[in-house]
Order: sequence, then C-alpha cells, then structure tokens
Amino acid sequence: MKKQILLSITLSLAALSVNAVELSHSITRTNDFAVRTLNSKTVGDVTSTEVTLTRDRAKYSGVQPGCGSNCGPNVDNYVVGQTLDVRLENTKLDQLTAGTITTVGAACETSVSVGDLAATQGVRTSTSNNDYSTTANNVTKVTGGSVKIETNTNQAYLGNGSSKPGNDVQLSINGGALVVGTEDDSVDFMKAVAVMGQGVTSVDVLGQDLNAADENGIKLTYGSTNLQTTDKSVTKNTGTSTTTTVYSKLN
Repeated sequence: MKKQILLSITLSLAALSVNAVELSHSITRTNDFAVRTLNSKTVGDVTSTEVTLTRDRAKYSGVQPGCGSNCGPNVDNYVVGQTLDVRLENTKLDQLTAGTITTVGAACETSVSVGDLAATQGVRTSTSNNDYSTTANNVTKVTGGSVKIETNTNQAYLGNGSSKPGNDVQLSINGGALVVGTEDDSVDFMKAVAVMGQGVTSVDVLGQDLNAADENGIKLTYGSTNLQTTDKSVTKNTGTSTTTTVYSKLN
C-alpha cells in the first residue's frame, strides 16, 4: 500500500514539470557602420525626333461679331495657314559620379516573453551622410528646320474641282526633295525628317493664284536650327539624413 502512494506522487510531479510556464526578458543593442564608395561613369547617346504639322483654313464673311450692322463694308476673306517643323536633338553623355555615402545605424530592442508569446518593442535609427559629386562633359546638338505659309484672299477659287476657301499652294523644300501641299491628305514625316533635319535652305511656292481675287496675300517664312551646347557642370551632393523607426509587436 505504501509503494502505490509514492508512485502516484512521483507521476504528479513529473506532469507539473512538463507544463511549467517559462518567463524571459532580453535587451538587444546593435550598431553598424557602412561606407559606400561611388565611382561610376555614364556615357552614351540620347536622341529625340519631333515633327509638327499644323494647318488652318477658315472663311470670314458677313457682319463680324462686335462690329454691328452699321460697320461696312463687310470683310469677306478666305485664309489658309500651314506650318511644318522638324527638330532633331542628340546628347552625348559623358559624366562621372565619385564620392562616398556613409551610413551609421543603431538599434535597441526589448523583448518580454511568456511561453510561446513574446512582446517586443524597439527603435531603429539610421543616419546617412552624403559626400559625392557629378562632373559632366555632355554635348547637346539641336538641328532642324521650319516652313510656314500663310495666304489670304477675298474670293473663293477653283481648286481640285471644287471651290476652296483661300489660296492653296504647294511648297517645294530644298530643291524639291520634299513637296508638301496645303491640301495634301497626308505628309511623309520620315521624309520630312530626312530632308529638313539638317535645315531648310530653299522653299519654292507653287500653284499660287494671284489673279482670281481682288485681294491676294501670301507670306512665306522658313528657317533652320543648328545649335550645340556643352555642359561642363559639377554638381556637389552633401548632406545628412536621419531615419528613425519605432515599432512594437506581439507574436
């Protein structure tokens, strides 16, 4: 009978030991330091092509707004305007970035756990010190050309088998290498780039009708662009930035 009682007590103590709750408390501090050395060079070409075509056609007749019925004679005119612009830009990049970025970090974390549950709180701080510069030796070249035609007449005229407002014309650019009309349904932009990309040297106006109306006006404007810009700038980047993160979690 006594042996049975002792055995029972021993089993109960063993069971109590397996289910015991474990408590712990820890504090962790860390510090880190890193230096990043910059020494990078960028070389290459950046190109862009821009072609713009605008066209306006309008008829002004009768009493104009704000003029009143007593304003006479009325202005009855037909106007046509068209502009074709080509712009090419090329930048040859040659720039060097050199210097350092220093990062200093610190963290403190406190954790209290009971069994499998842990409550953690902490603070992380990171400070970055920048000290680097970018030295440029970039060359940008811009070329292109522009042609603008404006016409104004006080009568309609017969064009392409029907009455058209204004005085439509054909523009022969750079000796006929490109012909663009104010009545064309489409314009070959790639051909315009090839012909006008290095400038406009000559423009002939074809098909103008200066006898169909009492008033006829034509204005032609054309020009070229040939620019080169060299960038030899030095950009210095210095400063300090600090980031602080406060966190709390239970897992």
